[in-house]
Amino acid sequence: MEIHEYLDKYRKGYIKKNGEYDKLEYYSFEKDFINHINDNKFSLIKKSRQIHATTLLANYVSWLLIFNDKINIGYVSPNRASNTHFLNLVNESIRNFNFNITPRVNNTREIRLNNDSTIFAMSDNINDLCGKSLNILIFDEATSALDSHAEQ
Repeated sequence: MEIHEYLDKYRKGYIKKNGEYDKLEYYSFEKDFINHINDNKFSLIKKSRQIHATTLLANYVSWLLIFNDKINIGYVSPNRASNTHFLNLVNESIRNFNFNITPRVNNTREIRLNNDSTIFAMSDNINDLCGKSLNILIFDEATSALDSHAEQ
């Protein structure tokens, strides 16, 4: 399944109604955002807080995990709460797809699928990602947190 078709059908966000995740509209600027990430080996994106970029990125990651065998993705954020939120979004997106894919949440830092694709989420020690063969590394508001540790 192509990425835009997947996001148009299965993209859900964190705005809850009646205990369910809601389907989010998939806008043209978001399609441009995904095209840029998909088409470029390195992407640096400066984003505003309220454009659902984290939700969009979590849904993109879920697509990568579902449709690619043995892909490893690293996610770095400034705190454990951000990691948990991101992993919950990825997990929910995978479960919404409902196509014989079983996410196994081994702990609060990792989701592994039965196709051997995995996302690792780290906040307190980026060195934990060393030695893992990552296909993609995502920094979500983490560089400033890492810089402050390096300065000390």
